[in-house]
Amino acid sequence: MTPWWLPPLLLLVLALGEWPTWRSYRARWTPSAQDAGTVRVNSLLGNLAFVAGLASGAVLRGVPSAAVPAWLAWSGIPVALAGTALRLWAILTLGRWFTMTIQVRPGQPVVERGPYRVLRHPSYAGGDLAFLGIGLSAGNWVSPLLYFVPWLAAHVHRIGVEERALAATLGEPYRAYQRRTWRLVPFVW
Repeated sequence: MTPWWLPPLLLLVLALGEWPTWRSYRARWTPSAQDAGTVRVNSLLGNLAFVAGLASGAVLRGVPSAAVPAWLAWSGIPVALAGTALRLWAILTLGRWFTMTIQVRPGQPVVERGPYRVLRHPSYAGGDLAFLGIGLSAGNWVSPLLYFVPWLAAHVHRIGVEERALAATLGEPYRAYQRRTWRLVPFVW
């Protein structure tokens, strides 16, 4: 069984991993019409995932039927760190084009280097992977679902909005990029 403090510790590590990008890009959190409210959806579902995941970890601690094998719970650490690293790599690769809200500008390039060679949304993939790892570290079968599923739902919704905005603004170069890459998971979607 993993210690009770592991999921909150991993959340702290995630937050610290985000800190350099948050400090650098906080000015780019300006709402836009293109965003279509996805920031509110992400915030709502993300907060729900956070509270439900922590609560389930506390409630189910010590319930034998809910427990995952110790090796699986401890595997959450490298999964969360790998997800955080992928997210950070994606954000740093975008550089000045990264924004917290969906904002596509005319003349913006289609970024196809780094993790964007394979995935169109590696930042979301990294975040989802990180929260899956945090859920696994809680040591039960319920927490990974409660941490991961709300974030995945928020990101699937946001990807639809973002891809429409990118295709409408960037045109054929982005549509060609869409045909060559995966949205979130290689070989799946």
